[in-house]
Amino acid sequence: MSYKVLSIKYRPQQFADVVGQEHVTVTIRNAIHRDRLGQGYIFTGPRGVGKTTTARILAKALNCESPTNSEPCNQCVHCTEITEGRSMDVQEIDGASTRGIDSIRELREVVKYPPTHSKYRVYIIDEIHMLTKEAFNALLKTLEEPPEHVLFIFATTEPHKVPATILSRCQRFDFKRIGSRDMVKQLQDICTEEHIQADMDSLILIANKADGSLRDAQSLLDQVIAFAPEDIDLNTVRQVLGIVDVEIYFNTMDAIASQSSDVILNALDELLSGGADVGEFLTGLAEHVRSLLIVRLTSSTDLLNLTESVKERMMTQSKLFDERDLIRIQNMTIDTLQQLRQATNQRVAAELLLVKMTKMTRAIHLDELLQGNMSTPEKKSPVGTREPKVEFPSWESDSFEKNHEKPAQANPDKPADTQQVKADSPKSPKQKVADGESAVDNQAETVTEAAPREPLTLEGIQEKWLDVVAAMRQLKPMLATFLEEGAPGGFKKNTLQVFFSAEHDFQVEKLQKERDLLKKALESVFQQPVSFRLEIRSDFKPKPKKEDEVWSHPVAQHVLSLFDGEIIKD
Repeated sequence: MSYKVLSIKYRPQQFADVVGQEHVTVTIRNAIHRDRLGQGYIFTGPRGVGKTTTARILAKALNCESPTNSEPCNQCVHCTEITEGRSMDVQEIDGASTRGIDSIRELREVVKYPPTHSKYRVYIIDEIHMLTKEAFNALLKTLEEPPEHVLFIFATTEPHKVPATILSRCQRFDFKRIGSRDMVKQLQDICTEEHIQADMDSLILIANKADGSLRDAQSLLDQVIAFAPEDIDLNTVRQVLGIVDVEIYFNTMDAIASQSSDVILNALDELLSGGADVGEFLTGLAEHVRSLLIVRLTSSTDLLNLTESVKERMMTQSKLFDERDLIRIQNMTIDTLQQLRQATNQRVAAELLLVKMTKMTRAIHLDELLQGNMSTPEKKSPVGTREPKVEFPSWESDSFEKNHEKPAQANPDKPADTQQVKADSPKSPKQKVADGESAVDNQAETVTEAAPREPLTLEGIQEKWLDVVAAMRQLKPMLATFLEEGAPGGFKKNTLQVFFSAEHDFQVEKLQKERDLLKKALESVFQQPVSFRLEIRSDFKPKPKKEDEVWSHPVAQHVLSLFDGEIIKD
């Protein structure tokens, strides 16, 4: 077969020709120039980035008869033999097929002999991670102290499978994925050499499809040229490689933004009817959402390797979504991609994903919707504040309106001036606690006007329990957190019973040790000594926290059900 595929025909023959791996090629050239070669090298990285190619160039540079700046001449006998793969002194070994201990033992015997007519005997072992444990052990001694005329070069895509004992005896070079811009330039040069017309959009699409592998990009270009030998356009590339048109993704995101479930389902049906693959479509959708998120976060398209027209549309469409929208869409898409492997019907999985996305956008701002209807009451006393009460919008039902009637004033007949706070009034002895003035009273600038003591009741204590927690928070915040887990449950013989569940025995123990602080908090709120007892009850169930009460409210549940929403807690 006389024809050579592009990946072989345009394989680099010098270090300068290797694309995107300057951190490797410059280091090796300097090592050759200064005669500082190691006994072993290991090249790691993804497929198609130049690991084996660089190993061959290194072998040629070491054995070349007339190198220039540590570059092989590619004209002498040694360079020609190595390039054609028939050199007796440069052996390429496949680690997958030659992985046993017997093959390594044979290699150990051969390395003792000097090269036939070259300066170095070079062994290139590809996919070194495929060797067995016994083979690695057999290679250790030879690799650590090889003859002066021997050099080992290992290549692998999975360095984590190579034993540390091998890695520590080699100089490791990590090859990186090749950037799309570098690949596009290489593809342009190939098209020029092959006298093929190809627009920039087509080459960018091929480079993005290759995902960092120049060999894959060359193979894809070879495939497209076989279909259209003279002129390559964007539609040809999409048709040959089965790539979904970017217009589909723009229309999909527009349908998600406008919550048009029917439009997006019809588009998916048309796409799949044309033979497109579900996984290919979702992979492209994830890439499209990624581009939108980058534009949204950076307010720029500089990080995108796309055509100018597509970049402009990306900038426009990104304004339709919030960052949180795009993050959730991306997470949902990635989750569905992972589920496709086990899905019996991939189309159903894709349809469910798209419908969820169209229903998601309105629900994403549910927290702002509820927050806009929350009101915080003013402080009732200088000791802390109550938790904010949530007032939901009125509902067209009598029962709902009755549940949201404002409570009547506690003492409507009491004169208003006796309920007001007087900042300049002196403290009376009745406003002092038995153990001395509390820390809360010292911080307060105002006190309530002296009034006759009212007998304590369980209902009155429960009504002001949040004030007690707030007062405790002023004294010791951690104890206030512990106190929130309990609640006043009884008042017998002038003794308050504070109930806790069995799982909060630790909180009760800590509160028992700080009884004096709890006593001060109670006295600062009720203006009189209060006897109390902390009790653990197996049948006691603490009240749900205010946040849970909000989400369990019928209105909130109705909104979540209406928009098929979910609660996300930061």
